Amino acid sequence: MNFGIIQKNNTVNAQTVRGQKIGHANNIVSMTATNGYLFSVTRDNKLWLRPAEPSPINWQHIGHANDVTALAGVGSNLYVTTRDNKLWVRSTNRGDENWTHIGHANNITAMAGVNGKLFATTSDNKLWVRSANRRDEPWTRIGHANNIVDMGCYNNGLVAVDTNGTIWVRPPVSKEVNWEKVGTARNTVGIAALRGDVFFVKGSDNSLNMFDLQ
Repeated sequence: MNFGIIQKNNTVNAQTVRGQKIGHANNIVSMTATNGYLFSVTRDNKLWLRPAEPSPINWQHIGHANDVTALAGVGSNLYVTTRDNKLWVRSTNRGDENWTHIGHANNITAMAGVNGKLFATTSDNKLWVRSANRRDEPWTRIGHANNIVDMGCYNNGLVAVDTNGTIWVRPPVSKEVNWEKVGTARNTVGIAALRGDVFFVKGSDNSLNMFDLQ
């Protein structure tokens, strides 16, 4: 898996990530991307959607998402973990709908979906995986993930940001491997990725930004 360089007018190096500002994302708890759209959960327990495009498009409110700690998308499904250590699922359809409880998810800080699996980081700096099936099943520990704030999937890999704003990538393999440092984007509170595009939210000004990582 090659995590290469930034294209166009955006730059990334081991020190600083400079992305293109493409809009706003206020009061984000977590963000994900799937099927050409960005989805986010905000601190007022709302679920939002907007196209994953490099233009200032307004977010659309599509439902509720209460007490969420992490959000992930797999195909046409959205998954959240909540403060009471539960895992829930609903469709990506526009419009409010009930979430279905499908298992446990203890002390989750970030989550991402790739290849039919859910990857999650926990407050004790561990990385876990389970299938995205709609039933309760055990999580398997597969490595470390230190101080992660949010996480997404990029070209079938994982991309995450930590509390220092450092962005990391690693392949989604079920064993311990090192994370590779991409760069730093200070004050980042949310991150998501779709194919080669990485989207991140800066909490300092609630801006939504993107860069190409190929």
